[in-house]
Amino acid sequence: MMMETANEIMKAPEKELVIMEDLCEEEQVVAMGHSSGLYNLGNSCYMNSTVQCLFLVPKLKSALLHYSRWVGAMILIRILICWLWQQELYLLSLINMSSQWHHSNSE
Repeated sequence: MMMETANEIMKAPEKELVIMEDLCEEEQVVAMGHSSGLYNLGNSCYMNSTVQCLFLVPKLKSALLHYSRWVGAMILIRILICWLWQQELYLLSLINMSSQWHHSNSE
C-alpha cells in the first residue's frame, strides 16, 4: 500500500474549537445565548425537560422574555413549576402503587 502526500500543508483553524461539554454551565449559557430549565436536583430531570420544551415554544418564549410585569410573571412561573412538580410526584406515586400492586398479586 502506498501513502499519498498532501499537496498543501494543513492550516490550524482560524477560530479555536470549543467543545460545549468542556465548558462550565455559565460559559455554556453565554456561548449558546440562552438558558432554559432548572438545576437538576436528582430526580427533577423529567420536570426540567418539560420546562425546556415549553421554553422552545416561540410564542411562549417571546411572551416570557418580553413580559413587562416581571413580578407577576415570576409568580406565574413559580406556579407553573410547582404544578409540574406536583404532576411529577403524582405520576411517581401512581407508578409506585402500580409496582406494589403487581408485586403483591404475583405472590
